[in-house]
Amino acid sequence: MGLDSMESYDCAALNLKKPATMKSVRSQYCAVYAVVGILVLVILGQLWVFESTSGFGFSFLRAKVRINESSAVKCLRNVLSHDYGNSSEDKSHLMVPKIDKEKKLYVIDLEDKVLDREKLNQKNIYVMDSENKIQSNESRDLTIESLKDETETLKLELENLGNHLRESVMFLPLKDTSVAPTTEPDRTWFMSTIYGKSENGNPEYHYFPSEKSNGKILCVKGRDRSNGTLNSYGFAWPKYLPPNSTLLPGISFVSDNFYDYVNPWHSMSALVVSAGWRMGNDRCVAPDRFVLYHNGELVETMGSWISNVLRAALDRAIVVEKLDYGDQHRPVCFEKAVVYRRGLGHMSLDKRIALFDMIRCKARKLCNVAQPQRSVAGKTTINVTLVARTGERSFKNESIVASTIEKECQKVVGCNFRLLHIANLSFCEQVSAMSTTNILATAHGAQLTNMMFMSKGSSVMEMFPKGWLEGAGVGQYIYHWLASWSGMNHEGTYRDTEGPECPYPERGRIPCFLFHKDMQVGHNTTYLAHWTADVLARFVNRTTSATLHGTNRTSNPTNCPCD
Repeated sequence: MGLDSMESYDCAALNLKKPATMKSVRSQYCAVYAVVGILVLVILGQLWVFESTSGFGFSFLRAKVRINESSAVKCLRNVLSHDYGNSSEDKSHLMVPKIDKEKKLYVIDLEDKVLDREKLNQKNIYVMDSENKIQSNESRDLTIESLKDETETLKLELENLGNHLRESVMFLPLKDTSVAPTTEPDRTWFMSTIYGKSENGNPEYHYFPSEKSNGKILCVKGRDRSNGTLNSYGFAWPKYLPPNSTLLPGISFVSDNFYDYVNPWHSMSALVVSAGWRMGNDRCVAPDRFVLYHNGELVETMGSWISNVLRAALDRAIVVEKLDYGDQHRPVCFEKAVVYRRGLGHMSLDKRIALFDMIRCKARKLCNVAQPQRSVAGKTTINVTLVARTGERSFKNESIVASTIEKECQKVVGCNFRLLHIANLSFCEQVSAMSTTNILATAHGAQLTNMMFMSKGSSVMEMFPKGWLEGAGVGQYIYHWLASWSGMNHEGTYRDTEGPECPYPERGRIPCFLFHKDMQVGHNTTYLAHWTADVLARFVNRTTSATLHGTNRTSNPTNCPCD
């Protein structure tokens, strides 16, 4: 900024005009002070001699003028930066003094930058004291040396402060056994000092660094896989990380799960929120890695099924962090971290529906599966799939169950039946099979999680072994919930009543439930036939109504959220 705008910096108090030469500056300035008396003229004469010998005709301009300090500095900078007579003289060495509130002395250059040691060693600079008096050469040198010493002292103090900040990071157990696992509304035993609730229909999550952490980032320590109380967490300033720590760049998704990350239902309910978080941020940013805990215990792998779901939803390969960076007590810090402790808990229904729409679309796109048409040449097509399990909760007589459902299917025009053992299929084969299934029948189990790949409006038939109704609690309704979240119609359940009784009823509900939990599922042919016929009829009615109203149009999944 030049002299044209000096008035805005109180330069009018100096009675300065834009000069053509330094001589005019001197004459104007001296004219102002001539009226104040012989004593002032003597002082000005001394200053004149000083500037003549030093070559700095501007030095005395601040000598006795009482104006705002910052304004004076700007005025002097404007005078210094003016090209008097287009002189080619190098003014890079010119320095403008600045004085702080404690009236300590330091020097800044024309760009308002504090001098470094190299510039402080220069001899052709001047220092003014708090009364705007130019110091002698000797005082100047002493001042500069004092500034150097003060700078070195300050550097040491900052270094000591930084070391103190690094050493002062407090690590607390990841699993706090004094807190209930999940029942408290605003915290869990995982990272129990963090409080939070779901907001605006989003599940509870925490992002670091944030205002909540005062700009600090999340650090963890320990990789114990059997005792979460031996692993810990803390928060550190980004520039003052704990000693010997490792900083992981990018975004880390940190999850704690009461169950595991292999079972499709348990892993899905804990981790697909990462896709929901991706949909909710402005740029559809996906996490760079996953840091998994089970009740505070480090988990180093996830199942292949959920890994493929996340690969589809996040459009990238999935990395599970092992935190293996030397000593297990060496801290690992995350440049950015997203922490979920309750999975999908408290997520609103509309956001869940949007999330599963996105996952369905992304999975079909990854596997190159087209969304099927529900009618061909005006005729409704219905594909009924019976998924059979092996081992736990398998059918006592798989062939009778299959034949009963197939007979009812044959009574409906356009109905096709197939029997699948989905455990033998690859991920994309499962996605393809479910995408072409309109009615899914199977026993209660994790394979039902695949219903989320079916087209919206499809139907689900669920079968239970004996003992679940009395002993399972809310866990027996999880696939009712998933059907609602993914836009399916849960068509009720069949509950086997045949089988042995609990041998120790006196022990209570849980022991008896565990006794019945994984038994085989029997059948009632009459009930199963009527149930299947009713489900087929309802599906046909819904499809016919949708066709009449023009709402049964489907298309290939070419545009998914966050593509």
